[in-house]
Amino acid sequence: MQEMKLASHLMPFVPLGIKQMTIRKGARQITVGDGLTFVNAEDPDDTCEVFVVGAELRQLKMVPDSVAQEDGFEHMPDLYEGLKKFYPDITLEDIVTIVRFTVE
Repeated sequence: MQEMKLASHLMPFVPLGIKQMTIRKGARQITVGDGLTFVNAEDPDDTCEVFVVGAELRQLKMVPDSVAQEDGFEHMPDLYEGLKKFYPDITLEDIVTIVRFTVE
């Protein structure tokens, strides 16, 4: 099962089903049907297993506002600024992987 770190302030929302998507820089090898384990970036003992229900690649500049809003941002430019906190060198030309998931 693949692991992904997740910001500690977001971890509580995964098991509650409030957070159901993550956007990551790069073309990740994630397939619908895969299991995925989120690991709290500040506490590796805090984990949550999820089931991937959607995965797509897009150029960041092609991510619509609706997807940004699904991930908790008001608009795509806000998503871009949020991603820069984790990936300082990210550009609008970069490929991102949009992963939708549900709690197992």
